[in-house]
Amino acid sequence: MDITGLYRGPLEDFIARRTALVRTLRPTDPDAAAAAGRIRKPPSSVWAIDQLAAENPELTADLLAAGADARRAQQAVAADTGSAEDLVLASGRLRDLVEAAVRAAVEPRGGEDNAAGEDTLRRIRTTLQAAATGSADQRLALWRGTLDRELDPAGFGVLSGGDDDAPELARILAPLRRGPSTEPGRAKQLRPRPVRDL
Repeated sequence: MDITGLYRGPLEDFIARRTALVRTLRPTDPDAAAAAGRIRKPPSSVWAIDQLAAENPELTADLLAAGADARRAQQAVAADTGSAEDLVLASGRLRDLVEAAVRAAVEPRGGEDNAAGEDTLRRIRTTLQAAATGSADQRLALWRGTLDRELDPAGFGVLSGGDDDAPELARILAPLRRGPSTEPGRAKQLRPRPVRDL
């Protein structure tokens, strides 16, 4: 069942779109109709993010790639195989793309003044970061524009692994991902050197 259409268009028409989907599915697939009837109407902050995914897939993909890179850099530092500098660079890129995505989600809908103020901007920012670095299901929902609730970041997930992206998303993100620094002087570890016995 493709539910992306529910999340496209005015938020005030969400219930009508959901009702129409349920009516369409009920005669041929009662279970899918029941599942569609349970789909939540997203809050306005999340609806803005869903519209961003539909209207600006390039920025959404860049954000997801930056989230994956920041998660990988954080895992590498935790495993003592990556540099703190790579983590700082990856985190900075993620932060910059979150801010760009906040602006892109809000401006077409009337600008920041029409987005219910700083609290809504904070919730959009928090949900974008959480989805970009969250579970595979959250990352895919961000990509498809089908988030239905606000999310809170829980760090970068389980440091020992993390779940892989769905193949459709992994193919899109692969060319956008950035590896650890390879320039001279950029890849050096920022860990203290061991003290040698005299």
